[in-house]
Amino acid sequence: IGVVYVTMSSIPREVHVGISVLPPYRSRGCGMQACALAVQWAIETIDAHRVQARIMTSPSRESAQRLFTALGFAHEGIQRRAVIDAEGAWADITHMGIVDVDWIVRKRRRAAPRNLWDELFERHQREREELLRWEANEGVPGPRIRRTSSMETVR
Repeated sequence: IGVVYVTMSSIPREVHVGISVLPPYRSRGCGMQACALAVQWAIETIDAHRVQARIMTSPSRESAQRLFTALGFAHEGIQRRAVIDAEGAWADITHMGIVDVDWIVRKRRRAAPRNLWDELFERHQREREELLRWEANEGVPGPRIRRTSSMETVR
């Protein structure tokens, strides 16, 4: 059907996870289940603090990003022209990651975001609410952050 791998990083308590599923078995949930088990094993068994997925530019890149986003991974950036692909051309690497705390509390949150934009907006909203709570509790001097609708910040 395919392969899932977990490798150690040079950074302590960080691992890399990857997956490759044969085309006839894609879109059946096998990859999602296998990756979820691999991430769970990495965090709960070998005590990984952070799990990172590196997705190389390819025709299946978007489906891989959707898979990792559904598992709770955050988009961390794109490393441009980072590797040479099988045809000898430079390819970008998309970095996605999840930390142990996010993995553990992900079930308490609503359903996983549908795409990277939803994940970005949800994370922005969570961080904004945390900042407002912190400011209210700490009594930070200076101007207060006022609550606005999310569309106001886009303007």
